[in-house]
Amino acid sequence: MNKPIPQRKLSYSDFSDFDSDRPVFLTAQWFVLFSKLIPQPEWSSGLIATKDEKVGLPLRVKGNQAESLTNYYSSMFDVLGCHSKDDICRLIEENRKVLSAYSTINFLPLREEQVSVWKEALSQIGFKAEAYFHTVNWFEDGICGVEDYWARRPSRLKNTVKRKTKKLDKDPEYHWDVGVPETLAELQSKLKDYHSVYNDSWKQEEPHLDFINQMLELAWHLGQLRVGVLYHKNQAVAAQVWFVQEKTAYIFKLAYRNAYHGQSVGTVLSAAIFNYVIEKDSVTCIDFLTGDDDYKKDWMGSKRSLFGLICCNTKSLSGQVAWFKQLVSKKLKKHGNRD
Repeated sequence: MNKPIPQRKLSYSDFSDFDSDRPVFLTAQWFVLFSKLIPQPEWSSGLIATKDEKVGLPLRVKGNQAESLTNYYSSMFDVLGCHSKDDICRLIEENRKVLSAYSTINFLPLREEQVSVWKEALSQIGFKAEAYFHTVNWFEDGICGVEDYWARRPSRLKNTVKRKTKKLDKDPEYHWDVGVPETLAELQSKLKDYHSVYNDSWKQEEPHLDFINQMLELAWHLGQLRVGVLYHKNQAVAAQVWFVQEKTAYIFKLAYRNAYHGQSVGTVLSAAIFNYVIEKDSVTCIDFLTGDDDYKKDWMGSKRSLFGLICCNTKSLSGQVAWFKQLVSKKLKKHGNRD
């Protein structure tokens, strides 16, 4: 039986005042859609908040386990509302009784600087925590304009983009459209094109289509959505979905039809969107989100590790057992690396 963690159900009004200042992944609406549209058998989800409701922690629980309300769609995780170190420590302290009911709490994905904050915050109520590698995040920061961005790219990529773009430019049956859909009807049309391409690509079938569609509409309402589609004979052959928030562009989804691999339509469209967000949105950072795909190193100059954090309640027997297992696992991995 799941322990009743939520002080109240998540709602669209929770922390929505902060949503315009945060990437769509960290908005209250994202977590509401996540809890409603992504099945979580045996888990229950809810929100733990500070007394003044300025800091909120979306969690899901099963038995005596709790974890961040995230999955493979989640490229980042943080509390809702105010998110300084002091805010997080206050959140944990004010919810000491609730959180102490769990033997383990697992958070991911976290950046390195977040790991230390959560470790310290949870240590004040008797939890010990161990970080583990989750995935990689490629990004390009400090962009000062289109010329500056392309000056950093390897010759191989620049030559491919130039050659393939020139070839498609000469063919009047190719054209592309990049930008922000002006109306809901245009958005739905672009998403229809995107799904058409995605379903004819190398990608696995989208497991939660309703979530994707409603989340992209949310991003559009927030002004963060950018969509690029490349057409051949008026058929979409490549499509990408990006988000822009403040000075950062996030590459969320990209696909092209398998039959057009030889024309490098994905590369040509990527170059067009890179140019667009740098010129039109004046972004200074472009983030490829999660995954260590080999091609990303041509487009990005930096990468960082993202971590999971397993937190064990050493004031409970089951938490002590979980922590002992973590220590043994860490020791075995260290010994294996020496071999």
